[in-house]
Amino acid sequence: MKPKKFSPAERGFTLIEIVVTLAIIAVIFAIASTSFNRVNSESNLRAAAESLTSDLRAAALSALNSEQFQLQTAPGWGVYLDDTGNSYTVFADFDGDKAYDSNEKFKTTVFSKNIDLGAIYFNSLGHTNGAVYFYDATAEPRFKGTIITSGTGDLEIQLDDLVSAARKSIWVNPFAAVTIE
Repeated sequence: MKPKKFSPAERGFTLIEIVVTLAIIAVIFAIASTSFNRVNSESNLRAAAESLTSDLRAAALSALNSEQFQLQTAPGWGVYLDDTGNSYTVFADFDGDKAYDSNEKFKTTVFSKNIDLGAIYFNSLGHTNGAVYFYDATAEPRFKGTIITSGTGDLEIQLDDLVSAARKSIWVNPFAAVTIE
């Protein structure tokens, strides 16, 4: 008996054709996965910058409105930036020392694992941590006790994405306006 001959329309795929097709699909998947990780990482950076900006604005507004916390009116409100814990803490400065004390904590936020609190620039100097403080009804902004003025320049807080190497800068100007770049 003779083996049956298949017409080109009846023939299946060869092993080489299947392997090449799977290789092309794997390359496309790898490219899409890398793009997704980058977009996701940059989205986390944007969310962290917006969260910090929102909390800085809320601290300034709390100082301006002389808001109470734990049934006390604080002379000022602030945000302590902690590079070692890769976090920040919103605080009500009950003792008026323009610095964060552990009994003044309102809320702490820890950045996600690939987001790093980078450098903090103020008065031409780089810092790794410190408190941004807004003083009572004027909401006068300070960093480490020094008033932010046009002479000192704006305060810049940098957040870095360790995956995509992207950076967001948060600026506090002498009028307590907080912006993201």
